[in-house]
Order: sequence, then C-alpha cells, then structure tokens
Amino acid sequence: MTCRRALLALLLPFVLVLGGCGLFNSDDAANAAVDTFLGKLSDADYAGAAALVCAPSRSRTTADSLEAEFDRYPRPWTFAIDASSYGSGDSGTANVTITPAGAAAQQYSVGLIDENGWEICDITSGWL
Repeated sequence: MTCRRALLALLLPFVLVLGGCGLFNSDDAANAAVDTFLGKLSDADYAGAAALVCAPSRSRTTADSLEAEFDRYPRPWTFAIDASSYGSGDSGTANVTITPAGAAAQQYSVGLIDENGWEICDITSGWL
C-alpha cells in the first residue's frame, strides 16, 4: 500500500502538468468552442457568435454575415460535431451538421485556432 501511495505521489505532479498543458483535453476544449459557437447561431445570437471569431477573421465573419448565412434556416435546430481533427494542437477543423426544424440537414466545416483559448476562424458550407 505504501508503494502505491509513493508512486501516486511521484506521478501526480506530472499528470497535472501535462493536463494543464492541454495534452489530455485539447480536442475537448476545441469541440466545446465549436459547440458554444453553434449554440449561439442556433439561438440567433449572431453578435455573440461573432465575438467568438478569431481576430484575423473578424472583418469578414461578422454578425451580419453570420445572420445572412444562418437566418434562413428554420428554428429550432439540432447540431452535432461529426468529425474533428486538431493536428498540431493549435489549429484544426470540425465537420458539423446543422439540422433545422423541418428542413434538410446542412453540413459545414469550422476552422479553429488556439491562441488564448480556442476561437473560430471560419465556417464554410460543406465538409473539408
């Protein structure tokens, strides 16, 4: 029993450091950012969704451009992240499906970067 406790005491700091660096939860954090973004779009909170866009893309991905793209879909929506890839750990893509009420499912690709937390950099129709 004392050997197990000693081993745990030795390994716990390494696990905490690696977890704090995002090694274990990078995909979860990125997917949570996509989920938050899609939730705001689903609620027609276009200003809130635009606030989640990365700085280099803010001039082209605005509340108005998001409204023009997504206001045409009847509400309520369901949405799902179908696949995601976060290769180097600081950027990635998520393929998502938005299913508006009484309408056909729509597929989008969401690009993200992680500068000071995950941010959406683009959203394009279709999957990449």
